[in-house]
Amino acid sequence: MATDAIQSTIPIEKLSGHRFTVEDYQRGYKWTSQQVLDLLEDVNAFNPQTDTFYCLQPLALVRLAEPFHFEVIDGQQRLTTVYMVMSLLAEPLYEVCYRTRKGSEEFLSDITDLKTVDRIDRNPTYAELDKFDDELDKAWLCYIEGKPKALDNTDNYHFFMAAQTVLSWAQFNADRVETLLTNLKEHTRFIWYEEAREKDPRVVFRNLNSGKIPLTNAELIKADIINGLKNSHLEIQRLQQNELATEWDQIEQSLHDDAFWFFINNDTDSERYETRIDFLFELLLKTTKHPREDNQYIYRQFSQRMVLPADNEAHLDWNDVKLAFYLLREWFEDQEIYHWAGYIIDRKLQRIQQLFNISQGCGKLEFKNRLVQIIREDFERFTGDGDGDFLARLQYNHHNKVIEKTLLLYNLELYQTSHASFRFPFDRFKKQKWSLEHIHAQNSEEFTSLKEVSDWLKDIEELQRSFSNVESESEGIKFPETAFKQMQQLVCSAAEEPDTTLSDEIRKVMQEMSEDLVGCFDLHAITNMALLDGSTNSSFSNRGFRDKRALLIEIDRKPWLHGKEKAFIPIGTKHVFLKHTSQTIEQLTIWGAQDRADYYAHLELTLRRYLPAPSGARGALSDLIEKALKCSGMQSEVQNA
Repeated sequence: MATDAIQSTIPIEKLSGHRFTVEDYQRGYKWTSQQVLDLLEDVNAFNPQTDTFYCLQPLALVRLAEPFHFEVIDGQQRLTTVYMVMSLLAEPLYEVCYRTRKGSEEFLSDITDLKTVDRIDRNPTYAELDKFDDELDKAWLCYIEGKPKALDNTDNYHFFMAAQTVLSWAQFNADRVETLLTNLKEHTRFIWYEEAREKDPRVVFRNLNSGKIPLTNAELIKADIINGLKNSHLEIQRLQQNELATEWDQIEQSLHDDAFWFFINNDTDSERYETRIDFLFELLLKTTKHPREDNQYIYRQFSQRMVLPADNEAHLDWNDVKLAFYLLREWFEDQEIYHWAGYIIDRKLQRIQQLFNISQGCGKLEFKNRLVQIIREDFERFTGDGDGDFLARLQYNHHNKVIEKTLLLYNLELYQTSHASFRFPFDRFKKQKWSLEHIHAQNSEEFTSLKEVSDWLKDIEELQRSFSNVESESEGIKFPETAFKQMQQLVCSAAEEPDTTLSDEIRKVMQEMSEDLVGCFDLHAITNMALLDGSTNSSFSNRGFRDKRALLIEIDRKPWLHGKEKAFIPIGTKHVFLKHTSQTIEQLTIWGAQDRADYYAHLELTLRRYLPAPSGARGALSDLIEKALKCSGMQSEVQNA
């Protein structure tokens, strides 16, 4: 490796007069409209008052004989996108020449001609990006109609899509274009990694780790694999190398689909994997731990196994990587495996490596049975020697983790059975913090006004009325009638006074009464629990059921806006507050005894294949549920199921 390698940052405005060539052994231009939009929004949002500069990923280059002429080894995607932005919205600062496909060089050099083509009359926002992409495809077909066949290639298609995205964005964001161009020219920099002239630029790619920017394990493995593709016919060799590079990029791009990534991975640290294909190498090597200070451990281990004879069980090569990816993708696309394996990985019942090993030499049906068995055994571990129905035993503050996993599994089953292609979004779920929400508020500690207390008493009165028809004679479920009447009198008397703050006496009786109500209505039971993200849970506070329901509907009506402006509310939680599980809806103001009985029955029906069978003895809640089910006529349905 040459010793005069240069690493620095260089402002885009300093690239004026430079020429960059992307040779045919490189992959072509592949950026999507979303990636272009991400760059436009990120650069536009940069604030030079608070940050020094906006930094783009490294440009790895080899200096050629002509002045200011470089061959691009890595980083051509952003380099090309910036070139198109400047060309279409201002003046090009530098040249980019693609030799990856016939006609690409000419198309890119004439990119400004697209300013005269009919633009897509739609703002490329994240919320509308799918519709925008559909119109892009139609626009491309119209554009190439009657034009030379060489024009219709992958590079030009993506050049066209990127250019249309830039032009449409500028059309609908005219007031932001000046800021974008200023930030791009004056405040945006590439990390510049330059080597002096080499006979073969591929050598630079292979040996980049000798410079000041070490490559990732995946990049080093890629270099070894590509360099290992030898053929006496140079054209065939280059074709094979291009094919492998394309497969590599497709796998990496697929792993950057968060819906897929967070199905197989719990790690939300964006810095954990510089390239996500590293995950596959760790999977095949059955390790995620690296010896201290050996950042290239995965590369060394994989390289050692690549050179082993093909008949050696420890041998690994590119085909093994592809097969591992295809297997994970097959899991992702299978509705049942997606939900079961996703649940097991999320709840850490088994690591992805363990599931990968279980699946080897195992048919799909057998693998599915094993997944169900793993889930069932986990619940059986909790049951132990305890008596009573599994669900009836679960109590908040004692079994929070078990309740969380039970309600998560309940939601997964609802997603599976609601629609053939309806899938639980593990990416949304793992990016939020989750907690258990009491459907009916468990206490009144945060009340500050007489109105809140008065509304609370009305809810309790309605709740008591709903429970009176099915009230169990079991010990510990008596309603605190005396304290309730005392509270009514205190609130009525306080309302006549000018000072409407809560007195110490009201707070004392209210606290005593709240503690009794927890036992009376079994407020800590799973029939009073739902999954909510932490932010929505905080906004619910100790509101009554009616207010919680209204707030949930308000939140759910908000648009996604690329998933950044709206909380994800699981379908099971929506069902509870919309009373979807209730057989009859007598009122929408409280979460009554019959609602809870129906919810319990629905939980049992939905999760019957996973949960331990009842042991015979039944607790107070089971007693209450049984009587409520008799009232609704559902008991025989549950027993038959």
